[in-house]
Amino acid sequence: MKSFDLKVSSRDWLFILILAISFSSLLSALIYLLTLGKPKLGLLTGTILGLFLGFFSFGLVHLNNNYILPRVKNQILWWIFSAIASFLAGFLGFLVSYYVVAWFGIPLPYGITENLILIGTIVGLLNYLTGLVIFLFVRMSKRKEEVERFLLDYQIQATTKVLDSHFLANILNNIIELIHRDSQLAEEYLVKLTRFLRKVFKLSTLIPIKEEVEIIEEYRQLENLRRKEKIHCEIKCEDPSLWKALFPKLGLQVLVENAITHGADFNHLLYIVIHIGRINSKLSIHVLNNGKPLQGQDIFRRGTGLTILKRRLELHGGRLKLISQDPVTFYIEFPLRI
Repeated sequence: MKSFDLKVSSRDWLFILILAISFSSLLSALIYLLTLGKPKLGLLTGTILGLFLGFFSFGLVHLNNNYILPRVKNQILWWIFSAIASFLAGFLGFLVSYYVVAWFGIPLPYGITENLILIGTIVGLLNYLTGLVIFLFVRMSKRKEEVERFLLDYQIQATTKVLDSHFLANILNNIIELIHRDSQLAEEYLVKLTRFLRKVFKLSTLIPIKEEVEIIEEYRQLENLRRKEKIHCEIKCEDPSLWKALFPKLGLQVLVENAITHGADFNHLLYIVIHIGRINSKLSIHVLNNGKPLQGQDIFRRGTGLTILKRRLELHGGRLKLISQDPVTFYIEFPLRI
């Protein structure tokens, strides 16, 4: 049940405690002002109530997260147990704070003692509703952090991938060999490599499809230096306006790299075709090649470039799907943003 995890940080708990004390203090002050005319006593009793609400919330949520919820597989039961924990935190927090206030001899507004269980039940329900709002807020905050962290991690991995010893070393070795045979051509490839690295190092999460295609073309040319011009890539775009559509940087390049790494050999030409289209309000992209068929069922193994790309697309509302292993064909859907 990771997507419904209730784990919160110490900073979140401090925020919840301050919120509980502030809300209960102001509400109690208003009740005391309207009933006894003593708002200062209301602030005091509200502070006590907020402290116990925070204490029981922390204790019961901690118990829930570590001993109950990990064993719950059903989402409905998960929500039920979480609601019970929040309700009990409010109910018990109110009862304990009531007896503490009574023990100190602090006057209580009329009707509280006579309706102790009823008011405790109402406080429990309010605590559940408040907890639900806080939970949703914390989950959205964690979600945002997860997206930012993943994109940052991917950028680091993408940069590392570009500087991968096999790719960069092979290109540089080929350029060194080329210097002795054709210094002018070697210089051209050095310019291409510099231009390629400059674009990859550019700190952008989303770039226009046109720029992504330019990166692919430069990558293909660099690979062709050692593969003797046996890699061909054809780009088809059914609507010129789609060139401006934003797409995750190096998203298509990963698929091209995968095709070259796993599908190419030095005896046959490798044809890669990228078809860019539109379906309603989404980009529709097919990437296929005539190389070696993919082997095995689990191509999206954890830690691979395809897995990272799949996750990136999902975080932006898109998806990646393998629709054929022979010929190897990937399909991408991505929200259209121009």
